[in-house]
Amino acid sequence: MVVTETDVARLRGKHESYLTDHYVGLHNMVVSVALAVAGVAAASLLGLPSPFHAFAVLLWMMLGTSLLAIAVAYAGTVTGAPFLPARLPAMPDLMLPLLLAVTEFFLFGVLAHQVSAVASPQATVTSWYVVSSCFGVFAALSILRARSVINGGWYSDELRSTVVWYSRRLSRDAAAALSTAVVSILPIVFLSAARSVPATLDYIVVSVLAGQYCLGFGSHSSTRKGLMRALQGH
Repeated sequence: MVVTETDVARLRGKHESYLTDHYVGLHNMVVSVALAVAGVAAASLLGLPSPFHAFAVLLWMMLGTSLLAIAVAYAGTVTGAPFLPARLPAMPDLMLPLLLAVTEFFLFGVLAHQVSAVASPQATVTSWYVVSSCFGVFAALSILRARSVINGGWYSDELRSTVVWYSRRLSRDAAAALSTAVVSILPIVFLSAARSVPATLDYIVVSVLAGQYCLGFGSHSSTRKGLMRALQGH
């Protein structure tokens, strides 16, 4: 067996991409697990018992919106991760992605009524709104954390204007994520948890959330193009 000595140069090489690899690797794992749970949730929705029939369309809309949510979170991570500076992860870099991962898991988990403890359609819908709101909060905090790390990094003069531009984009993304949390909580505030059928507000809120996530895709695409133009220009 050949033993390779670990020296400062080798550790520095690992250090340069460690934080980026941490974020991207964790999100790759989370998306894989979330999609597996999404499959369980979809199978569960195919065999809804009679008390759930009136909520079937709404629950399928929630499943589709959940897919959009994790896709947007993943797109944002892989777009901006290369701009993270070289540093070791701190506690927020560990906890915030984990909390976001838990909410991504439960976005689908609460819809899988056959394997979850949520036994009624009303409780399922309410639980999904709560998880969706938490997802928005943790997504916003994660974005702000990434913004803080990037703003605290050392960049060359030729990249400084790009970093400032990207930091502003992250602030806007965080505000958009927080708005999904606010929208998600509206049915809990204004509708009765004991309603026998979905209300118009339910369909409106889920549709608005889906629209916000679609806009998020557009925002990430625009950000990616802007970053590519800046890098190619340099």
